[in-house]
Amino acid sequence: MADRAVLLAALCALCGCEAAPVTTLDLMGAVEKRAAQTDGFGGVSLGVHASAEDAWWFQGAAGHAWVGGPEMSADDTFEIASITKTFTAVATLRLVEQGRLSLDDTLGERLPAYADGLLVIDGHDYGPEITVQQLLHQDSGLPDYWADPPFVTRGTNAFLKAFNADTERVWTPNELIAAAAKLDPIGAPGEVWHYSDTNYVLLGLLLEAVEKKPYDAVIREQLLDPLALGDTWLTYHEQPTSDATESHRFEGTDDLFRVPRQGADWAGGGLVSSQRDLVTFIEAVARGDVFDDPDMRFTLVDLQPTDEADITYGLGVFGVDLGADGYLWGHDGYGGSFVYTWPQRGLTMVGTVNQTDVDWWPLALATIRAADAL
Repeated sequence: MADRAVLLAALCALCGCEAAPVTTLDLMGAVEKRAAQTDGFGGVSLGVHASAEDAWWFQGAAGHAWVGGPEMSADDTFEIASITKTFTAVATLRLVEQGRLSLDDTLGERLPAYADGLLVIDGHDYGPEITVQQLLHQDSGLPDYWADPPFVTRGTNAFLKAFNADTERVWTPNELIAAAAKLDPIGAPGEVWHYSDTNYVLLGLLLEAVEKKPYDAVIREQLLDPLALGDTWLTYHEQPTSDATESHRFEGTDDLFRVPRQGADWAGGGLVSSQRDLVTFIEAVARGDVFDDPDMRFTLVDLQPTDEADITYGLGVFGVDLGADGYLWGHDGYGGSFVYTWPQRGLTMVGTVNQTDVDWWPLALATIRAADAL
């Protein structure tokens, strides 16, 4: 567990430390290089925000919002994919704070219709024993409906095969959980960290059950409206709330924009947002402004080891160890969206490459190098 004093100092740096300006020429070059690597299938944007000054040190974009479309702008909205998990986690913690939920609540208590038969190992059904905390932290033992075995073809399970076969199919959360229940268990609850969208679909269903309203309405009531996030909405479930151009996300040469099957991301990856809204959100979380008790942020950013060196995970947030440079925390998503705060420098980096085949991480490295050079 992270030392509380160290974590407090790091988080407070977001509201109080003096951030050095970055080298905009270097960063624009990095943006243009990423855009060239998408071969026209995906526009790229990067923003670097200094929280203490509440000012952008850099915003840039390159490429086009879609093939044949307008030039990409730093103001464009984009699909944020798994960054949605952080919104889901924060909304869950808000309900915990409001006394509507407990982190120790189990699926058997809260979602019994989904719990039974969900995680059976050696004849024992662990599904009802899975806690809210374990769903948030990704150590429930549940497999990922997107990627885990058994496979019906090489590297493809039954759900993904059906997903790929019909672009027009609209997937329901019930179908996603049913698909996950047919996959091989990862382990007993609390034993193994394993990244799984199944956990966050269940959290979306939990939010609906507790609040008795759709997931998108819960997220809007708990986060989007209070923080005035006008560029953020749940695609396939809400109409766009912004007049900004919505850039398209690509999988190779396939345009994923408004393809009905993509709604299967839902509570684990269905939001659209913008640089501005993501910075507003993550910095409000870092300051504790989204909670009645600001110390609730420490529950969120209690970063624990994962199955990858130098990568940790809290409740809906990743941590990235930078060695002497400190660490980042935030989330990224399929298609190269990202928002990470850098507490030691008081900076937040945000953007997208809008392409599943191009890595966003070089944009983070360029930001780190530019800051270190000053």
